[in-house]
Amino acid sequence: EWQTLTYISPQVETMLGYSSDEVLSGQPDFLTARTHPEDRGAALEAVERARTTGAPLRTEYRIQARDGRWVCVRDEAVLVDDEQGRPLLWQGVIADITERSQTEAARQEAELRYSTLFQHSLDAVFLAAPDGRILDANQEACRMFDRTVDDLRQIGWESVVDPADPRLAPARAERARTG
Repeated sequence: EWQTLTYISPQVETMLGYSSDEVLSGQPDFLTARTHPEDRGAALEAVERARTTGAPLRTEYRIQARDGRWVCVRDEAVLVDDEQGRPLLWQGVIADITERSQTEAARQEAELRYSTLFQHSLDAVFLAAPDGRILDANQEACRMFDRTVDDLRQIGWESVVDPADPRLAPARAERARTG
């Protein structure tokens, strides 16, 4: 049987905007009802798995704060037994990981944009080191130069640029200046 919460830390009150009394009096579903619908099933499964196996609970989910914003949390807890070995209470920590989650989502979005640009550009795109080594090339670069990526890596940047191109010197100066 589920045990009810007996204590909510002031930090959780600050993070979510609900008073300890609100959370404790609204049991057992106060926080569950405020868990994001897309996350609720997995969070409850993690709790049940931890409860039945005795393993520590480690899960992440979004919960709606009083002001309506979604707070991404990492919930880590252990189920503490009484003297007879019956589950007594959850003891744990809920941490706000919203900023970390947003940073990770932004990183994944940037990677997707880069990958899409790199793979689907109609222009030749090279990823090159400042020393002139070609690290990668897209399919269009391979088609334009009639070479494989490995071939392009072997011949290097100097073999695919026109040394007479007037844009080359300013481009090299900009690369030297900005990396």
